[in-house]
Amino acid sequence: MTRIGGQLKEELLSKSFTELIFTDKVNKLAECGFINLRQCDITGSKITNVRSNGHYVFIEMESGFSLVFGDLVGKILYHKKKEDISAKFTLAFVLSDNSVLTFHTSLYGYEIALTQEEIDEHKYIGYSGISPLDNEFTYDYFERMLGAKEKLKAKKIQGLYDYMIMTH
Repeated sequence: MTRIGGQLKEELLSKSFTELIFTDKVNKLAECGFINLRQCDITGSKITNVRSNGHYVFIEMESGFSLVFGDLVGKILYHKKKEDISAKFTLAFVLSDNSVLTFHTSLYGYEIALTQEEIDEHKYIGYSGISPLDNEFTYDYFERMLGAKEKLKAKKIQGLYDYMIMTH
């Protein structure tokens, strides 16, 4: 997600969302709590930052909301023109320059707008820990985590748990 976050930052910074396009699949994901964009209006707010942490991408906005993509089994695609989008997406975000960010999920994935307080308190996102790519991820931090219980390591080293599972 780090690479996706960096690419999105280049394209999205200083733009704002002008329209959200929902497909029928959104209703089912909303019922499960993976999408909350019918309750949160993110249109019109300028994008101030795009960052990633582990398998989450945060699009931060002037309004105080962050659009969070995470735990994805699917695709996030950027299209330079609204006319270029295909019919295969779950949710589309039209931007102020008529470019579009589409989100397509083939199983599940978060696509929610949260305040920083809601992120901090979120059952999964708020406990995601430090990514090995963060400056705060030092050798001392890593050494402390190696001495911690397995469950604690997974919460404090974002993304590493998935890697450990795949390699064992």
